[in-house]
Amino acid sequence: MSDLPNSQRRHLLHAAAAGVVTLGAAEAVNAQTSQPTAPMPVSPMVPSFASQTALKPLAFDPARLNGISERLIRSHWENNYGG
Repeated sequence: MSDLPNSQRRHLLHAAAAGVVTLGAAEAVNAQTSQPTAPMPVSPMVPSFASQTALKPLAFDPARLNGISERLIRSHWENNYGG
């Protein structure tokens, strides 16, 4: 393409860009006019992931820990260990 004159190179690039725009517009029209697909059915939660055991109580007093709050310990215990 480097041995083409500037005017021909410019014409070729304009034609290629117009082709890309035309294809994009045609694809957008097809997407709007195509029949919508039925939504995928949602399966219920698998019972094997439901907790079968009760959460054991903490074996220590989280309020007595230094450097970390009791609220954070209890939150992690309930949400991470218990969940």
